[in-house]
Amino acid sequence: MGIETVLLDIVPPEFTDDDKKKGLTPDGKGFRNKFGNNGLNIALKSKPASFYIPKNAKLITIGNLEDDLALLKEVDWIIEVVVERLDIKRAVFEKIETVLTPGTIITSNTSGIPAKEMCEGRAENFRKYFAITHFFNPPRYMKLLEIVPGPDTLPEVVEALAEVCEKTIGKGIVYAKDTPNFVANRVSTFSMFAAINAMMEMGLSVEAVDKLTGPIVGNPKSASFRTADLVGLDTLLHVADNVYDGSPDDEKREVFQAPAFIKKMLEKSFLGEKTRQGFYKKIKDADGKRVILSLDYNTLEHTPQEKVKMASLEAAKNVSGVGNKIKSLYYAKDPAGTFTFKTLSETLIYAANRIPEIADDIVNVDNAMKWGFARKLGPFEVWDTIGLGKSVSKMKEAGYEIPAWVAEMLEGGKETFYKKEAGNLCYYDISTKAYREVPEKSGIILLPSLKEQNKIVEENTGASLIDLGDGVAALEFHTKMNAMGDDIVSMVMKSVDIVSNDFEGLVMAKVATSGPEAISLGYLKSTDKMTVNRDYQIQDAKNTVLAMNMEGYMPPRPGDDLRVPGENTYAMIKLGLWTMYEQNFITDHDVTVSTKIGYILSGGTVQENTVVTEQYLLDLEREAFLSLLGDPNTQARIQHMLTTGKPLRN
Repeated sequence: MGIETVLLDIVPPEFTDDDKKKGLTPDGKGFRNKFGNNGLNIALKSKPASFYIPKNAKLITIGNLEDDLALLKEVDWIIEVVVERLDIKRAVFEKIETVLTPGTIITSNTSGIPAKEMCEGRAENFRKYFAITHFFNPPRYMKLLEIVPGPDTLPEVVEALAEVCEKTIGKGIVYAKDTPNFVANRVSTFSMFAAINAMMEMGLSVEAVDKLTGPIVGNPKSASFRTADLVGLDTLLHVADNVYDGSPDDEKREVFQAPAFIKKMLEKSFLGEKTRQGFYKKIKDADGKRVILSLDYNTLEHTPQEKVKMASLEAAKNVSGVGNKIKSLYYAKDPAGTFTFKTLSETLIYAANRIPEIADDIVNVDNAMKWGFARKLGPFEVWDTIGLGKSVSKMKEAGYEIPAWVAEMLEGGKETFYKKEAGNLCYYDISTKAYREVPEKSGIILLPSLKEQNKIVEENTGASLIDLGDGVAALEFHTKMNAMGDDIVSMVMKSVDIVSNDFEGLVMAKVATSGPEAISLGYLKSTDKMTVNRDYQIQDAKNTVLAMNMEGYMPPRPGDDLRVPGENTYAMIKLGLWTMYEQNFITDHDVTVSTKIGYILSGGTVQENTVVTEQYLLDLEREAFLSLLGDPNTQARIQHMLTTGKPLRN
């Protein structure tokens, strides 16, 4: 797996003494390709990892825009990722046009410069094959990709980009309009500034706002201000300025003007992680312990964080489900409720007023917010959760102006933005004033949808056997963290019997951070199938089952000629564990568990090169597993993991 790539950067503007010390020469490739090589090295060292596996870096050919421009004649897709300045982008496009092969797709990764401005002065072949592909950082991990066509972009170019980016790169596609900051950044930046304004108005602290805008409402732990620190305050203000300058008719244009304390932060270089201080600052106290201070926006001093205690916030923590937590806060009467009502109402109304300006429908807006910022719910899904009719009444009482199309929708008796019809998810379409099915692309199988269509063959509290169609079934676990219990074991055994009699095959998933990494670690074989976009995993697995049956698949016979290293190797393993324990690298129970594993891998108390069967090793494994389950330390680890989601070192 991998895509051959040409990486071209500019030639460094000057030859330095440091370059000379490194043995580089002004005319040599090492110096002229320095920026490209530096970029690749940074990507190789980045955490989280930019590459699936480091050796994929060999697929990249490094060059520069002066010596190696001709390499672009042979590529299928050119992505421009230079600094966010229109004049520089136009200069790069002018160079590209000199070597552009007809039919080659060109895209810009701009986060806010309009496509129509980048296309000005370009040839017809360039304009027809040009679009914006706005990847979110880090691009390997963030699902969102906004595709924005230019004024002359061919429809088939957008289709080709969507196909490749979904199937090969694993992205979720949002189709955006050529407006400032597109979809995700437009709505999220407004939401951020609405939260800042409410914070100042109510006299709340930075940490209080982050408590109210984090996981409790389905957002990441970084919430509002930790996210701003990660992104960079300068970047946030650049995005806000894009909207302010480019959207003179936006009814909330003035919200994108940063308050005075934000501008002072910029002057003091309180930019966030890149300057090691922003809304938060990490220090070490007198005991050398790491402490995180928060910004007092009145004094611009970093001070110890205060305890955040609000009645409705504490109550919401005990409510089940993100949607119900949001609803609990939205209708609460204390400061947490007031803040949630103000900021959420303004965001929902703003998002509704942006359709069809920034996107054609609510689905693209919701997907942009979920995929771009790892939110559990998009704005229109949130609105459904808090109750459209009830929330609109509360908004009107508070003096908010409801978007005309939302009011018209309610007057027509339509109380939700989404609803289920015959097991299919439908959304309210503004243009037709009716519900339409959310488009489901070929190859995507959704288990919840199959359940609603009564495709469950057998189920209990731990697992469900679901009919995927075409003689293939899927076994889904739904215990907390997929913990194995009696229900799951029972359903596994029952599913084997049912599938052997009534189906062609059964799907079980394999999970890893990436397929290539799993192969390099030996967890998977090079022939194992991989799917980059999880939306297509079940369909791909189903296709694999069907292909196996067409090929006359037979289960492999259990191995009966496996050679094991024996008790001498087991003794060496125990010695290594004792050394690690004495040096405090591992705990008591780490030794217990690892000793069991070493015993199995060695083949037990047998001589070196003893031939054993697969069943013999499985029996050793089962015996070790059961004995560990009876150990109170193991039970404590299981309980801790189920409760906190984190391992216990006991």
